[in-house]
Amino acid sequence: MNRPFAILLWACALAPGADWLTRAGDLQRTGWQKEEKLLTAHTVQRLQLLWKRKLSTGSSSLTDPLLLGPIITHRGIKELVFVKDSSDTVYAVDADLGTIFWSRHVGEGTPCAGSIPIAPVMAPSPEKPNDPEAEDDDTFSDANRPLYVLSSEGRLYALRPSTGGDFSLSLPFLPPSAKPASLEISDKVLYATTAPACGGLPNRFWTLDLKASPNPQWRRWKENSSLLTVFKWKGQDVSAELNSNKLVLLNPNIDHPIVGSVASKPAHSGGLATWQDAAGTRWIDTTSTSGVRAFQITGPKDHPTAIPSWASHGLTAAGPPAIANGILYFLSYALNAGSNHLVLHAIDALNGVELYNSGNAITSRSSSGNIALANGHVCFSAVDGVLYCFGLSFEM
Repeated sequence: MNRPFAILLWACALAPGADWLTRAGDLQRTGWQKEEKLLTAHTVQRLQLLWKRKLSTGSSSLTDPLLLGPIITHRGIKELVFVKDSSDTVYAVDADLGTIFWSRHVGEGTPCAGSIPIAPVMAPSPEKPNDPEAEDDDTFSDANRPLYVLSSEGRLYALRPSTGGDFSLSLPFLPPSAKPASLEISDKVLYATTAPACGGLPNRFWTLDLKASPNPQWRRWKENSSLLTVFKWKGQDVSAELNSNKLVLLNPNIDHPIVGSVASKPAHSGGLATWQDAAGTRWIDTTSTSGVRAFQITGPKDHPTAIPSWASHGLTAAGPPAIANGILYFLSYALNAGSNHLVLHAIDALNGVELYNSGNAITSRSSSGNIALANGHVCFSAVDGVLYCFGLSFEM
């Protein structure tokens, strides 16, 4: 066995089971990866492009990726990246090697004209007990959970993450006259939003209780174009919204998880993430066309206030940030001789000092900017159908 491959197997066997199973990492849209162990302030400068993989052709685009890892499969220990293209093909890609582990076409009918691919979702793992003296036996991620996939015509599939096979028979979730806009899961309840299309169905918010009934329920909803996250402040929920580059804190009245806006709209205006440092200070970081800004939250329980801490101007954000171990990751646009391409940045979230950027490694020009981050991997999809994954070399 050659040395790099042996080291890869050793690293996978010891790696913690961190996951990134929905956009921004969780239903609160915090963008905070709490379980990351490999990417730190000491290792991030060695970040590099591990691979890029062209998965779709023509005008077909890719969803934002999910990261599940490491799991035990029939072909050894694997960390997998999941995406779906607009032709309803789901891909599971080896996060270390960039090879296609399996692919599966879903869908049995004709989708609405102009339908966009909806990212798959998985139920989150149970939260680990907050006990620093407890032994960490959670070496692997739980692969015995369905990967839920919504086809373009609204049919729901439950796939096995390790093989792409069926957990159960597919079922109609949305009517054929609907255009899917998002899919999310909380515990055993699936949530979907639809946009007017085909038969002129109004915007609706659909739920499917996987424990109680196979019959979806719906109610009307009004799209919120602002970018929003939710966090706990002194025991109560607080929402942070980025609207027209302005950060607003509110006490939310939320009776369902936060779901994505209609995804056919441009998603290149940045976003926000929230996290808590080792001293217990709550931070909110925002990216937008005006640059990157960081705020500290202070104030009483019923009136939290965002205090500006630092700002980095001159970077045109291409998407929302992701946080791990006090490092802020995001994509920006670089302009070179009249042409532009994406750049991945990693900066110190406490002071805004840049620790790494990808230079000219990314050739694609545009992306939703939504990053998946887990177990030393930073992955994202570009609009030209290319999936990128950055990470640390096997030798590390």
